Formats: sequence, structure tokens, C-alpha cells
Amino acid sequence: MQYASIPKSICDEIEKIQRNFVWGDTEQGRKAHLIGWDMCCQQKIHGGLGIKKPHIMNEAFLMKILWNLIHKPDDLWCKVLLSKYGRNNDIVSSCISQPYDSQLWKALSKVWHSFQRHVVRQIGNGRNTNFWLDKWVPNNVELLHSASRDHIDTTLSVRDVLNQDGDWDVRFLSENLSNDIVSQVMALSAPTDVDGPDTLGWIGTNTHQFTVRSAYTLQHVIAMPLVVEGDRKILWGWKGPHRIQTFMWLAVHERILTNARRSKWGVRISPTCASCMREDETTLHVLRDCVHATRVWIQLVPSNYITNFFSFNCREWIFDNITRRDLELPRMDGKLPS
Repeated sequence: MQYASIPKSICDEIEKIQRNFVWGDTEQGRKAHLIGWDMCCQQKIHGGLGIKKPHIMNEAFLMKILWNLIHKPDDLWCKVLLSKYGRNNDIVSSCISQPYDSQLWKALSKVWHSFQRHVVRQIGNGRNTNFWLDKWVPNNVELLHSASRDHIDTTLSVRDVLNQDGDWDVRFLSENLSNDIVSQVMALSAPTDVDGPDTLGWIGTNTHQFTVRSAYTLQHVIAMPLVVEGDRKILWGWKGPHRIQTFMWLAVHERILTNARRSKWGVRISPTCASCMREDETTLHVLRDCVHATRVWIQLVPSNYITNFFSFNCREWIFDNITRRDLELPRMDGKLPS
């Protein structure tokens, strides 16, 4: 996985093994998959389990090879690859493969465009950074998209946009860019030869140094841009048995296997709560709103908090009770109130 492109069929088979393990599927039978796999593969802070998707992880490892080819060109393995397949091209600018190239080089050329989206230029002397086409300003976008004129010279380097005194050419900037972008450029120090050559940085880390973890995160956001409300990583920081953490994770997503949920799956069963026979058996009904559950909670929760306790939706209710420090439930010595 770290040194070759893994076929999609193999990645799919690995994911199948992952799913079977998480949900307990065996050759004898298949259990209910209560939460979608894409959500399970989200980071914990976004409501998932942090499980890595094989094909995205494979891409992250290949990007590491590209990063090392650029930053460690004197290593023997880098010299061999670049001399055989680089074709005298600057790999920072292009990575092209031919049908007869090695599988590794073909794999690198496939992820090169994705890799380019995640790199920025760190200005030194400004000679090797294209003013319009490279990402070098703080907002990490090409200035071409912010140009105020239709016709511009896309061959200009950052160094070309200095005046005779070595400062930014304010007139040129004002005529070609918006005031906001001009302010961002002016806030940067003008490039000088003393600063050395321009370098390539990675947008996924504060230090602009590549890590496989940040590459996976960036690729994962592009592949599955799920938006989940709230910081759910706090659930896994709760001090308690892991089995209860997992139960609360399912409850936060309202995926407990209740009658209401099973009825939506086409199972011929009534969605009504079998205990009180009054309302649909949802996750929140089972845990809090059923008359039998309510009777227990009333005796456990302080009277000054009862109103708020029963007013939250399921997600808010669970997280509020996890994070509250002023809510001390009385010890029941293992006995529930009658």
C-alpha cells in the first residue's frame, strides 16, 4: 500500500472485511449495519469512528513519495526514478507517465494533480514562483482567479512584481487585484536573494511539512465532504466503559435498533413502544421519554434541572449530560427506584 497503487477491487474487499468486523458479520449470518459506512469512516470529531478508507490511505502514501522526490532529490532511489521517468522535467511542474513506465510511476502521475491542490509556494527570492498561477498568498489560492483584468501576463514571477527599490510594485498590484488581495500581498515581506530559493510547502500542517495523516485528511474531505454538526470527539473522551461509549455513539446518531427504526426497514412490526403502548419507540423515547424511563429520571435528576433535562433533542441531551459538571446523580447502590 505504501509503494504501489492498490487496485480498487482489492480496496473494496479490504473495506468489506472492515465492515464485517465492525458490525459482527460472519459466514453464518449478517447483522444490521446501523450507521452508514461513510459516516463510520469520518473522524471522531465529525461523528465517525476514524476508520481509514484503503484507497484514500493508498493515495496519501503515494503523495509521500512525491513529496520526497521533490525534497530529497539526492537520495539514490529518487535519482533512479527521476533519471528514468522524469524526462528532464521538473516534477514540481508536471508528472507525466507513458504506457511502458513502471506501475509506481503511473500511480504517482495519477495522484499528482491531487497532490498539487495541497501544496503552496513558500517565497524565498521569488524567482521560481509564478505570480498568477502558483499558490503563494496566505489564502492558498491562485491569484489568477482574483485578477481584475481580462488580459494578464501569466509568465510573471513573484520577483517580477517588485519595483526598482526592491519593494512591492503597489501600482501594478492595485491595477490588477482587489484591495483585499493587495493588502494580503503587501503584508508579506518583499522577496530578496538573501532569502534563498523558493520552496514547496504543504497546506495540511501548520509547519507546512508533509505528513501522511494530513494528506489522508485532505483527500478524505474531497472524497466525502460530509458536514456533521458539533464536536463529537468529546463522546470518546468520556471516562467510562468503551461499550457504553459505543452505545452513546449509536444513540447520538439515533441508530439504536428500536421498533420505530425497524419498522422503517420494512420489517412487519409496529413502531409503537411495547412498554407504554403510547408513542413510537424512538431512541429518545426509549432512553428518556417513555413513562417508565421518565419515572426513573425524575428520581435521579435534581429538581432545578428537570425542565432543561426533558427539553433537549437526542443529540443535545446526550452531549449536555456528558459535559455538565454540576449534575451529580445520586448513588443508587446498584438499585433502581421502584
